Amino acid sequence: MAACICVVDLKAIRHTGKFIGEDWLYVIGLNGRRGTIRGNGKDRIYAAGKRPRWTLVTPTCGDRLTLDITIRAVEQDLVFDDENPEVTRLHTKVVQCPGPDSKEPGKLLNQIIQVPVTEDYGLFKGKTNQVAFEFDILTHYHAGIDSDADSGAAGDP
Repeated sequence: MAACICVVDLKAIRHTGKFIGEDWLYVIGLNGRRGTIRGNGKDRIYAAGKRPRWTLVTPTCGDRLTLDITIRAVEQDLVFDDENPEVTRLHTKVVQCPGPDSKEPGKLLNQIIQVPVTEDYGLFKGKTNQVAFEFDILTHYHAGIDSDADSGAAGDP
């Protein structure tokens, strides 16, 4: 039986606000699959084909697929790391997966999730950096994949 494929690409990580450090760790999870990325506090735009990617297979075509995205952004310090106290909150996005009768090959969605990180101690206490994670989400019908196949992550970060 054919399936719907959902591909989630991390397109960019952007920092705005006051500088609070250059040693960053990002932990990104999608429906329980996690990946880690290191950063330097500067914007990072991923080229097409080199983006961290998660691939999910839906049980049946035409279903709605719930994406639970967790993001943890940590500015690592020598003594106390700085991060958002709500780091484990879920960002839930529901996408409609096309069925075999769909006229469109897939639908591309752009999703931006903002995570504020505040310096908690020392000279820079109170300075905040907003870290924005930009994702492209594409769902499409795929006749050549069995919906009973294990949905996995291809090229996880």
